[in-house]
Amino acid sequence: MHQALTNQWTYNKNVAMAEAYTMHQALTNQWICNKNVAVAEAYSAHQALTNQWTCNKNAAVAEAYTTHKALTNQWTSLKENSNKAVQIYHWGLKQRSETLMCACAGLADVVLSGSGDRAACWRGPASGEESWLARTADDKDGAEIFF
Repeated sequence: MHQALTNQWTYNKNVAMAEAYTMHQALTNQWICNKNVAVAEAYSAHQALTNQWTCNKNAAVAEAYTTHKALTNQWTSLKENSNKAVQIYHWGLKQRSETLMCACAGLADVVLSGSGDRAACWRGPASGEESWLARTADDKDGAEIFF
């Protein structure tokens, strides 16, 4: 009887150990599978985020470059327009200065600039008064300026 119970206990123990080992192996395999899936998912998510980041970075760099180029072009345009405006203003002051210099120097019929629409100065009659005229090449009659 004792031997039969011992044999039964040994058998049950072996079965239980085999079942426990099988269960443990199944759980280990499941854990490995889950771990591999999780790693693969994490890698995919990381790769997707990396690709998105790279795409966003490239878009931001392109946008920054475009903005920089546009601002550079705008600055260049403003600078050129400013230079033109300064040149025109300077030319206008120079013309006024030349006209005044011509009048003050008492020169008659002297073309200061040579051609185009620059001022020419000459002495002109105005009811017995001494007057000075400044005219452009297109303005044959001139415009009277009294000093």
